[in-house]
Amino acid sequence: MTIDHAKSLLKHIYDEQESKNTKNTIWRLVGLLQVLQERGLCENEMMKLEENLDSLDIEVGRSYSSRAMATKLLRVIHFVRKEYGLVEEGYYVKRGTFLGMMIGVLLGTSVLQLERSLGIALGVGVGTALGNVIGSYKDKKVKREGKVLNF
Repeated sequence: MTIDHAKSLLKHIYDEQESKNTKNTIWRLVGLLQVLQERGLCENEMMKLEENLDSLDIEVGRSYSSRAMATKLLRVIHFVRKEYGLVEEGYYVKRGTFLGMMIGVLLGTSVLQLERSLGIALGVGVGTALGNVIGSYKDKKVKREGKVLNF
């Protein structure tokens, strides 16, 4: 399925849906496809993307839940990240914050040997700050390389 065909199908499905969440997810998927189309992918990359779009099983006249459309969107995002190294804006900050909080809780409770709540608070604070710093560094790096998707 070509990108134009997929966008056309998604726009028809958008009109048929009643749930606002489902419509927002469909619109994000259309936006992602538009950004990918404008990037000027080579023929081989375009064929891989079209194969991935075929596997989404999108049909007009079918009702989709918000969760089903979100799953389809995530499948395309993961494919694009894996195949082309493209990430959405703020990807590394989100990931770094999450990992920093998790590592901070572990270190705060086990290594600091402080009162439990104080160790958790310090660990989460420091871990989140470090995660944000590292994540923003990586986000700036991929932005310089032109590998950020704004959709």
